[in-house]
Amino acid sequence: PEPITFITTSLPNGKAGTPYAVTLESSGGIGTRNYSLVSGGLPIGTAFSSAGVFSGTPSVAGTYTFTLRVTDSQPASASQSFTIVIAP
Repeated sequence: PEPITFITTSLPNGKAGTPYAVTLESSGGIGTRNYSLVSGGLPIGTAFSSAGVFSGTPSVAGTYTFTLRVTDSQPASASQSFTIVIAP
């Protein structure tokens, strides 16, 4: 099998008070993929699910940097860092 990798390598910027939703994509690996937050902080008002859905309504403007990991059933994993800007 091909190694597990992130297809999504960047996230769109958002705006405080405006709903935000992105589903991350990955490829390779074996079986079910689970996503997790490894380090950093998500914008206040947003959440990240193990299915790779990053959503919510950010309430505080700022620049947010965080690292996410995707793990398959082997478990093999890949990590990707993201930076998003939430405008006022």
